[in-house]
Amino acid sequence: MENKKNITILFLSFIFVGAILGVYFAGFRKLNESEFNLPLSEFETEEMMTLRKENSERKQKIDELYNEVRKHEEMHAKDSYPLQKLRDEVYYYRFLSGQTDVVGPGIVVSLEGSFGENIAILVEQNNYLVKLVNELKVFGAEAISINNHRITARSEVILAGNRINVNMTPIAPPYVVSAIGNYERFTRYAKFHTVIFDAMVNDGLIVDIQFHEELTIPAATRERSIQFLEVIDEY
Repeated sequence: MENKKNITILFLSFIFVGAILGVYFAGFRKLNESEFNLPLSEFETEEMMTLRKENSERKQKIDELYNEVRKHEEMHAKDSYPLQKLRDEVYYYRFLSGQTDVVGPGIVVSLEGSFGENIAILVEQNNYLVKLVNELKVFGAEAISINNHRITARSEVILAGNRINVNMTPIAPPYVVSAIGNYERFTRYAKFHTVIFDAMVNDGLIVDIQFHEELTIPAATRERSIQFLEVIDEY
């Protein structure tokens, strides 16, 4: 009976945090859309600054609530093996979906123009970022980000006007691709690099490669909501 009660508490906690995240992302989308309505009037600029402040306050509140939920999870999980197992499974799937910060050995590949110019169109037309991400996966990358935006199975890397968007968020050069994985395999990848590196250099890009014994990649902050997908009941 006690186990069922604990599991119910944990389940309701997840729903609560999910609802808060939904409110936060809704406000975040509104802010992002306003950034494309240029030029901005004084009123629009003031409204955008207000939205940014509200989003910052929401994120802080979410972090506080999430920490509170984790405290409850840990407290109840200590007394219940099924609940502890459920919590571990939830954390594992959150990791797989890119919803947690991760740390480990890794590689950082930076791309920028020779004269500080905008290289967005060149990079996107040749799919350099997408190719880098795919090659890093082949060489064992377990977590990847572009300019600190976590790449997940549902991420988007597209050209929007004269800039590149990652996960619906505009990014600017230099483009920094970070990956956590097998240090030795990354070293071999950089040493015996593929033709993509020669192509980038021939296009006038400055390519810088750095290795880190400890690299942090943040959790995903934005993804498109799932609207049409339904889970098939296998039972």
